[in-house]
Amino acid sequence: MLAHKSRWCCEWCAWKYLRRVRRLIHRGWREGMRYIVLTAPGGGLDVDEWNRGSRARVKAFMRLLRAETGLRCSYFLTWELQKRGALHANLLVAMPFFSEKRLKALAVRSGWGRRASIDQADKKHVRYVSKMGPGGLVGYVTKDVSERHLLGHAYSYSRDWLVVAERERSPGRPGCWRFSSSDVDVRTAMEAAGYLTPPAWSAQSLPPPDYAGWAESEVSG
Repeated sequence: MLAHKSRWCCEWCAWKYLRRVRRLIHRGWREGMRYIVLTAPGGGLDVDEWNRGSRARVKAFMRLLRAETGLRCSYFLTWELQKRGALHANLLVAMPFFSEKRLKALAVRSGWGRRASIDQADKKHVRYVSKMGPGGLVGYVTKDVSERHLLGHAYSYSRDWLVVAERERSPGRPGCWRFSSSDVDVRTAMEAAGYLTPPAWSAQSLPPPDYAGWAESEVSG
């Protein structure tokens, strides 16, 4: 998922933007998160060409990482500029322990430099990933670089980053009822549990099978 920052790039909205980003991070936070940094290779690097393909290289890296671990590896990504103007990626990834040697091999295969790192994520990494740059952007990414190479998106996250697993529920005990906005649901649940209800209460406008005797006595009376 891509998150556009056009409404949050003014200096007056910087702190509002920062809080929004940190809320997104905390909504997807899981136990055992990893902090990964992917950097540009050294040597004679065409910075503009490198920045133009950075998003595609992140996608290639995540595909290799998922194939290597066999997991979805939900992630939250922000960008940062090196001194030479090349983009590098800061990621919070939901994944188990992964050796730095294997990480560097995957980074090189996907086009990144060998100076990749992985650490156990904690609060300081959350603050670093969501730090503010010029104009209220996440990281120190200028507006010009963001518009030209990142399609205006200062951060992004995987589709399952915000998905929270439903809490497990214990089976209901007999005689315990959950509130419902529908009378039909309540009547049907009572009859299914074996409780006798007057004919007028029945969801089908008919009494339960073992309710006939009581109904006849009521009529005769």
